[in-house]
Amino acid sequence: MPDNQEVFTDVNTDQSIIIELLSMEEASNEESALHHFKEIARDNDALSEYSVLKIERLGKDDMPNFGYATLGTRSNKLLTRHVIFNSDDVFKSVLVGQQRIAKFNERAKNTVTIFLAVVRLANVTTDVIVTLNDPSQISPDSSSAESVSPSSLRPTFENTLAVLKVLLKSFDVKDWNLFAAE
Repeated sequence: MPDNQEVFTDVNTDQSIIIELLSMEEASNEESALHHFKEIARDNDALSEYSVLKIERLGKDDMPNFGYATLGTRSNKLLTRHVIFNSDDVFKSVLVGQQRIAKFNERAKNTVTIFLAVVRLANVTTDVIVTLNDPSQISPDSSSAESVSPSSLRPTFENTLAVLKVLLKSFDVKDWNLFAAE
């Protein structure tokens, strides 16, 4: 796993949350979520087995920590880098889609609903990708079938989207030095 990616998994539900910092892609803001979703489909060998269910742009209330000026502070003789941007420098959207995915190069494919948020930070030329993977159907032949209870596969679309939105509402960059200077 690269240093610019964090993965959190729940073995009981086979759900995962992935947070990635990527160089900003050439795609337009409006096409960025679909672009990243298709990249995930390509990585999952699911280009012929995906569907997009919903795309929506997020506003200031959805991610209150982005789209406002962030001022540096001095503490312990260290100066936190000043990062100042306005709403136009940050584009935020969520795509919800499904992919049929085989884990660990297995033949059995699981249907996974993917909730993908893109936060485009133009001032540091970075796409922050937050992905919540939520299996909705697990093949009996999948290695996940042994550990995942069928009752855990019943979350509703809106409930899982609400979980992602709670995560996004609290998402914040505490140290902008994380982003290398251009």
